[in-house]
Amino acid sequence: MLSRLNFRLPRLTIVVSLLVLTLGVAAALAWQAHQAARSHEEAARRVQFDYVAFAGWQLSRAAKVELASRFDKWLSVIGCGASQGRLPHPAELATGPGCKCDDLSARTLFHIDVRTGALTTTGEPLGPEARAWILGTTTGARRIPPSHRGHLLEVGRLDGAPSAIAAGHAHDRFGAPTSIVGFVADPMVLAPAFLEISKQSPLLPPTLAGKKNDLLNISIASHDGAPVFSASAPADWVRNEGPLEAPYESLRYQVALRPEAAQKLIIGGLPRSRVPLLLGLLALTAGLLAVAIQQLRREHDLTRLRGDFVASVSHELRTPLAQIRLFSETLLLGRIRSEAEGRRSLEIIQQESRRLTHLVENVLYFSRSERGTQHLSPVPTRLARLAGELIEAFAPLARSGRSEVTLVVRDDVEVPVDGGALRQILLNLLDNAVKYGAPDQTITVSIDRRDTFGAIAVDDQGPGVPADARERIWRPYSRLEAAATSAVAGTGIGLAVVHDLVTLHGGTVRVEDAPAGGARFIVELPGAAALAAVGTEPAGSHSRVPA
Repeated sequence: MLSRLNFRLPRLTIVVSLLVLTLGVAAALAWQAHQAARSHEEAARRVQFDYVAFAGWQLSRAAKVELASRFDKWLSVIGCGASQGRLPHPAELATGPGCKCDDLSARTLFHIDVRTGALTTTGEPLGPEARAWILGTTTGARRIPPSHRGHLLEVGRLDGAPSAIAAGHAHDRFGAPTSIVGFVADPMVLAPAFLEISKQSPLLPPTLAGKKNDLLNISIASHDGAPVFSASAPADWVRNEGPLEAPYESLRYQVALRPEAAQKLIIGGLPRSRVPLLLGLLALTAGLLAVAIQQLRREHDLTRLRGDFVASVSHELRTPLAQIRLFSETLLLGRIRSEAEGRRSLEIIQQESRRLTHLVENVLYFSRSERGTQHLSPVPTRLARLAGELIEAFAPLARSGRSEVTLVVRDDVEVPVDGGALRQILLNLLDNAVKYGAPDQTITVSIDRRDTFGAIAVDDQGPGVPADARERIWRPYSRLEAAATSAVAGTGIGLAVVHDLVTLHGGTVRVEDAPAGGARFIVELPGAAALAAVGTEPAGSHSRVPA
């Protein structure tokens, strides 16, 4: 067994693996919640079907009782009149003497003598279909109630019109059937019975739905679809339908339940779905995974860039330090052959010291800008004078790079700037021009005024900056591919320092093609005030600082 594992997974792999695992768990939970929600919905649907079937059964029972009560009353009134030797007219049912009822609006009343089979009618004449049905009640034992009690009902289209025909036996005082009486009416005569049922007879368990039927839609129609009561419910309602119990099977009922009734009918209500919450969690986890991968990639790139930066800085520090050490040891050991050789050694030591100072100042400026602690103290400054002093101090470094620097003052201006920051800006641009310019080149520094801006342009005679890289070169640690693969040392922060310092002054910096080839870096600083030209030379002349 190994005492320890000499193995480490990269942090990126560990973090991404954990986030992917979290995403998988969230997806599994979301799927389970979806399945649970579907199961709950199916259970609720089954419960709704059970309740609506129960409501249909209750409606059929209540309709049988209610219709039987009304038909018994109506047929008794008609039989009462017929037993007195006179079949009443339909219009006389509500106002006639003796037996009467005011809730039957019939088109035709009829009476059939059981012994003779004679048919007597009042009201509208009977059509052939209605007459055949009525006469069939005497000749067909199928239509006569076996106990000579009860009644028959037919609802449908007869003789071209919706009709409801009811018939039953009239009895003498000994209970023997004496005749068959009935009526023909519009089917809507039955609507009050179903309205009474919907108002007074709870079709759902009162403990769950109360005593009202406001969760239900009740519809009654004839067997051929002609409406008798109410209208059809919307398509998304849960419904149950079928014929009423005998002898009212010519009527069909439809009971529909509101979809939202499940909350009331299911004890405790439907459980709230967790699918939206888990889908949100899934989306959040996916977002976190994407952000984490992006951040880890950026961190990885930044770590690599900083490693390259440290290596570049170390290389740039080592070269001047080696020069300083070499020539200082030469002076200390007295290995110089002449006074001129000693002076040359001191000049090299001074030159490399300035290079070190410039590099350290660059790192300090960059560090302060990253921490946001960089503060400027702007004072009115003549750009031509500051540029001339800086070019003169930069001459030894330019000479080491086989370059010559020329100052051109087209319009001397005074601009409120931080002197140290502006020196760093110019030093970085000049150092960049010396590093990446051509050998034996002439670097031109131009001073000009553009509206209210003071402009400083630095032109070199190198290969220039490709158009697709002119935005990228201002980013920290960024170097052109050609420069990164060359022998020219660089940290990748010089132009980033220039951009940050110019931005802190409220100005702009950009790069474009120089008129004579190479690159032109232009710095524009606000608040410029025009001054007289430098020295005695007219504006537009060239002031050369030999390098």
